[in-house]
Amino acid sequence: MRITLPPLSFQEAIADVIGALDDKIELNRQTNETLEALARAIFKDWFVDFGPTRAKAEGRPPYLAPELWDLFPDALDDEDKPMGWKKRKLDDLFSVSIGRTPPRKEKHHFLPGGQGQTWISIRTMGDVQTFAF
Repeated sequence: MRITLPPLSFQEAIADVIGALDDKIELNRQTNETLEALARAIFKDWFVDFGPTRAKAEGRPPYLAPELWDLFPDALDDEDKPMGWKKRKLDDLFSVSIGRTPPRKEKHHFLPGGQGQTWISIRTMGDVQTFAF
């Protein structure tokens, strides 16, 4: 069978573009991993270890922008959590139901701009190491 091929220079140009796209995909994957690790570290510092509150209570210098630093209390309570913070059950704040997230193709469940139902799955909670008790 005979087939027609583009000139070698055109084939090489195509290979260069595909190689550049592969490189960009890998860079984006690495960037996403880094951003996820940063988000996990920030979450843990703020909401698990209470880093900003502990730093304030110990008189250490701020390590966040002033508008963020000011949001954190400057003392821990008797339960070793930031003063004024409360432990609450999810069902005190949200409608919790067990079931499945609707398929994405059912667009009426996923409206833009926060108009639709907000969903969080057990898998999503596990991915960010957030667990409900």
